[in-house]
Amino acid sequence: MKSNQTIRWTKHELIMLSFLKGISYAQMKEIVEQYIDLNDFCKNMPASVEERNSLGGLFDNPWKRIKTLADEQIDLMDSNNVKLLSIWDKDYPELLKSIASPPTFLYLKGKIVNKKNISIVGTRHCTNYGKINAENFASAFAIHDLNVVSGLAYGIDTIAHTYAIKASGTTYAVIASGIDEISPHYSQKLADEIVDNDGAIISEYRCGIKAKPGYFPQRNRIISGVSIATLVVESDIKGGSMITARFASDQGREVFAIPGNISSRKSAGCNHLIHENIAALASSPDSILKDIGLMKSNNIIINKESLTFSSEDEKIIFDSIGDEPMQIDEIFEKTGMEISNILVKLLELEFKSYVRQLPGKYYIRNNF
Repeated sequence: MKSNQTIRWTKHELIMLSFLKGISYAQMKEIVEQYIDLNDFCKNMPASVEERNSLGGLFDNPWKRIKTLADEQIDLMDSNNVKLLSIWDKDYPELLKSIASPPTFLYLKGKIVNKKNISIVGTRHCTNYGKINAENFASAFAIHDLNVVSGLAYGIDTIAHTYAIKASGTTYAVIASGIDEISPHYSQKLADEIVDNDGAIISEYRCGIKAKPGYFPQRNRIISGVSIATLVVESDIKGGSMITARFASDQGREVFAIPGNISSRKSAGCNHLIHENIAALASSPDSILKDIGLMKSNNIIINKESLTFSSEDEKIIFDSIGDEPMQIDEIFEKTGMEISNILVKLLELEFKSYVRQLPGKYYIRNNF
């Protein structure tokens, strides 16, 4: 039986099966495809499975305990609007089926969208350089109708999710806990926003399971596994992003990395991936979109030549700001204008989305 064929097992039976001890994903898949339903499996259970779980039959106490656990799980799922997605369901991500160890079951809140996925990953402690690039790449991918995938962690992940939504796109967050156990508070708020904007929260862990350090590397294979390509924005030489990049490479997916300052630890991982030919150099969103064959001919990002200004002062201030963050005192020194006038014009430029303000009264041009 193929994983895209119909099975007769109910969701409740599948969840009961998931509570059996010592059963791998591959074994669960084999059991479901070999036996008609849970009752058939119980009647013909291999001795090794029976011994490991001390099971004597469907109505013996161990099965009652497993049924109780499954009932509690379904109640948790229902109260948190979480669905079970099995590898036999039509909505199960097709690309994920082809990886070395695809999860037999996924837990899902939200919806699976009919788009190609691209993952954006990076350090939790990003620099302004990483933040700006994550914003620009996530926005551009969303504009080109790609679904952005990341891990809901602080830093690059959060920026990728947020700016995909800001660009009217969709995004998936793949997490390393049960969907009802998201923490801290800001992550839960973003998770709700992702679902409200037609995206999804995805986990291979049942409701009620809290995140553990070992779960994060495991979930990274799903981030890369659902994606046609993975972009590493900023990373030290060690870290979760590097694990995701290697998973993507092993899975035969495209890997891209944004190069950075050779003296910055935050770019050491990206530079290493490029140097070792694990990742292609990502010079712009367009370069990735062209490489994966998804560049739209009618690029909707504003052309610099089409910008209009309401006054000469506004244009002078805009021209004084480059592609690197510039502090307001530097703008004052370059233009010689009064600070009060500069602040008014900067606000007008922000309203037009020509520039953005960064923390510390720094300003930068938007990507045109």
